Amino acid sequence: MRKNNMHLIKEMIGLSVSEAKAVQDHNEFLMAQMPYFDSCFNHWLQKFDFENTLKDPIFRTDFYTIFVYCEFTDPFYSVMYDQALRWHRAGLSHNHVMVILSKVRKIFISMVEEKANPCLAKGLCHTVDMVQSIVNSVFQLHETLHNMKKRSELEVDRMQRTFQLISLSAPKVLLQAFIDHQNWKIRAYEAALGDIVDANFPFSTSECQLGKWLNSGGLETIPEDQKMQFIEAHEKVHELGYLALQDARAHHPEKITAFLGEMENASDLVCNVLLQLINEVFIRASTMDHLTEIANRNAFGGQLEQNISLSKRHQFWLGLIVMDIDYFKPLNDNYGHAYGDQVLKEVSQVLVSSVRTEDDICRWGGEEFTILAIDTDPANIHNLAERIRIKIEQSEFCQSTDSPTQLTVSLGSVALHPLLDKTSDEIFKMADEQLYLAKQDGRNRVKARIIDN
Repeated sequence: MRKNNMHLIKEMIGLSVSEAKAVQDHNEFLMAQMPYFDSCFNHWLQKFDFENTLKDPIFRTDFYTIFVYCEFTDPFYSVMYDQALRWHRAGLSHNHVMVILSKVRKIFISMVEEKANPCLAKGLCHTVDMVQSIVNSVFQLHETLHNMKKRSELEVDRMQRTFQLISLSAPKVLLQAFIDHQNWKIRAYEAALGDIVDANFPFSTSECQLGKWLNSGGLETIPEDQKMQFIEAHEKVHELGYLALQDARAHHPEKITAFLGEMENASDLVCNVLLQLINEVFIRASTMDHLTEIANRNAFGGQLEQNISLSKRHQFWLGLIVMDIDYFKPLNDNYGHAYGDQVLKEVSQVLVSSVRTEDDICRWGGEEFTILAIDTDPANIHNLAERIRIKIEQSEFCQSTDSPTQLTVSLGSVALHPLLDKTSDEIFKMADEQLYLAKQDGRNRVKARIIDN
């Protein structure tokens, strides 16, 4: 809220100049009624056993005085803001506080009945309305803080569970950067609201945990077109958090709401960029084979569907090659799984160097790989399969070990006419059938089929 917050509240509530003047003119009378007010209120508290639930007095010592002076300036807001904070810290719910203020209203009305002055009564009632507005603001801030904490916890839990679905851990450093930023923002909120002592609070963007991560190389992971906006938002979060806390220290809480609201908006941008980075890590992790660092079986289905659409749209032949390393099991049995893993890595590297830019390689599983291709000439798809077979046959694998080896592969290749309507499963089955024929026919060969009807 800005400095003219009290004027805004008065306008919204409808407190007129004449009503305020009536309260001020009767100030001496109202001050004399303080014992009556205290008596009525304490009797009400005892009747409902309210006071036994509270450790401290329900009102500040200057609550009544500030209330009946009817000078709606910053001090009034500060006192009532602090009073609202005290009620919240005491564990009173928003409904409890509204009941308390409702009783305050009734006592004031009964106090001024003998005056038969409607303007005075309205002025006091509108003053209660103003206090209620401040209370609403304070409780809304704490509700925002509670929701912020809950959202942060749920978001972190969601990300961790998402990565668990693919049997991986969430990226620790990146996730920690997100958590650290959320914790800083929450701590700034709590400090500005007086919920925690703000000693040694790091307001410099280079001293917070997120800032340290950025300075240690994290900034390089942020997309170039988002860097400047991200840096500015991070700096704005710290600046606004600092201003909110300074105003709280200087007893100008009327400004805190606006600062914290703007801080949350800036923080959303920071969090969205970090969440985008984490989501990209998940996409890569869920669609990449972690041993060979090429696409995995999850990615294959989506890429095949894209190629089917592309083939039909541009009238290209659709190609699918399924490749299997010949006699791979004996390598694992004789030299161990670490040796077999190294073979798979090096075979993948040969595949990457053999295919064209527009082709897509995937590790289907075990020692089986797929290559997706599109071409204007179906013969080129089969030529690609043969080129891969020859290159692997001519390569030597595991040269860094005591047991370098040479390999052969069997490949099944199909090229489909763009006007054919075949499902992904049907296309894979046809290529797999060609692979089976290649193995049956002696391995180290390509079996190819052009399908145009």
